[in-house]
Amino acid sequence: MKTWCKIKILVFLLIVALLGSLLTACSTPSSTKGEQGPSAYEIWLETGHVGTEEDFLNWLKGQKGDKGDKGDQGIQGEQGVGIKSIIVNEKGELIVTLTDDTILPPIIIPNVSVDKSFEYLQYQKISGKDEYKVVGIGLNAKSNIVIPDVYDGLPITEICDSAFENLTHIESVKIGENVNTIGSFAFAGCENLKSVVIPRSVKNIGEFAFACFNNENYFSNLTDVYYTGTIDEWVQISFDDEFANPLLGGENLGELNSLPIKNFIIDGEIVTEVIITSGEISDFSFVAYKNLTALQITDNVSSIGCGAFALCSSLTSVEILNSVTSIGDYAFSGCSSLTSIEIPNSVTSIGARAFDDCESLQYNVKDSLKYLGNETNPYLYLSGVTSQDITSANIDNSCKFIGDSAFFDCSSLTSIVIPDSITSIGQSAFFNCSSLTSIVIPDSVTSIDSSTFRGCSSLTSIVIPEGVTSIGNYAFYGCKSLTSIEIPNSVTSIGNYAFQICSSLTSVVIPDSVTSIGDWVFSGCSSLTSVVIPDSVTSIGYYAFEYCSSLTSIKYRGSEEEWNAISKGYGWNYNTGNYTITYNYNE
Repeated sequence: MKTWCKIKILVFLLIVALLGSLLTACSTPSSTKGEQGPSAYEIWLETGHVGTEEDFLNWLKGQKGDKGDKGDQGIQGEQGVGIKSIIVNEKGELIVTLTDDTILPPIIIPNVSVDKSFEYLQYQKISGKDEYKVVGIGLNAKSNIVIPDVYDGLPITEICDSAFENLTHIESVKIGENVNTIGSFAFAGCENLKSVVIPRSVKNIGEFAFACFNNENYFSNLTDVYYTGTIDEWVQISFDDEFANPLLGGENLGELNSLPIKNFIIDGEIVTEVIITSGEISDFSFVAYKNLTALQITDNVSSIGCGAFALCSSLTSVEILNSVTSIGDYAFSGCSSLTSIEIPNSVTSIGARAFDDCESLQYNVKDSLKYLGNETNPYLYLSGVTSQDITSANIDNSCKFIGDSAFFDCSSLTSIVIPDSITSIGQSAFFNCSSLTSIVIPDSVTSIDSSTFRGCSSLTSIVIPEGVTSIGNYAFYGCKSLTSIEIPNSVTSIGNYAFQICSSLTSVVIPDSVTSIGDWVFSGCSSLTSVVIPDSVTSIGYYAFEYCSSLTSIKYRGSEEEWNAISKGYGWNYNTGNYTITYNYNE
């Protein structure tokens, strides 16, 4: 037991002896160097002991005694001890906790001049640059973090990944004006963080950087986000995901409903109305910002990013002027109070589910079809139908976009005319239109999206135009009446499950433009007897021809050696028919 106490004393003395070098490392070049602290041996002498340094070391480990009689086998010794934590308390004393939770007596820090901002932050020089980055917290566990503009005369430009992750004592953060990057998970789990000041210098914020909540109950205190720049500068920040944006909060977030509504504060005012005058609006710029009520996007803005205004549940009106060319996926999804939006004629692409769950949106209705648009063309974007019981549809000739799920589950729809003005057909546009027998896709369409015709079980024929370059995942999944399909040479990719369970399909010619056949593409095509595969194909996916039980012929346009070199996924020919392979096929 005496030896155990001595070990604790030794740890204590060694900490004291090393304290001087620790403080020197923390001080700035301009700091006054403190006096040399006493050694562990000197402290031993000051506590009343007498002897040489050798006597001191022998005291620590104990003198070797006379050899005794052989005794019984001893019990196993106790676990060794180490340092669990070192902090500086409010009195400036060093508090050391050992791994057995023993707290050593407070150590008074010598009077050394130290820059106070360095007591609680750790820095690292950025390789190849005259810049520093913040890598984490230091000795002093302060609740109000101030990241300075410079360290050691050089700018601080970065906050590292996970620098402050799960530090629940932090209540406020002010970020220096030279920081341009905030790393992934930088403040994740800081559930007691109440306010943050973000400078205009910030250009990129990593994923989950401001996921400032408890992962068990999603509790968070963050309410005030201060920004030193302008709205136009804010929307240029690259947010890696929605949790990179500290504005995320409020209802309609599923498990995250407990996140408080944020106040976005510029020049002392809470932002409620936004006018964006230039550039591209980045992904997630105002995602789930509940205080936003009105939005105007002027002539100098070219694009609206993915989820840029998603879940802005207080947003009631949006005006987009005639310069925007693209609206990203989920751009306005979940804007439940949005009643009107103007989509200009300049728009050439509208992403997946851009206007999903905008339940208050007022549409322009014509022939039982619901459109969005503008004063000159109110029928620009086909959003859906007034009733899923429609039997036929005549799309307006000025329409450019058929939106995601526009005819979803219209099981009575038997015929539809798609005009040449259409350039895009969205995901699941005709999902489960089980009575639709035929459809002609105009030449202006360049892609067939995921699940576009999935479940069209009565579809017997379809013409895919030469301009189409890709066929998405599940595009024709479950089209059980489809007997043949011609894939044009313009197609370069065929998605997974694209023709799965097309049980009436008898033959397929894959064009030379295709380089890979995806997973489960023709799985369950039980009537498929022959397939032509070009020598451009380098891989065949998992279970690509699974259960093609009637397959008797694979016609390959390359040599046997080239066929053997193709990467074939597990089960690609599982439960197929007894097929033969013809090499160098050229018909």
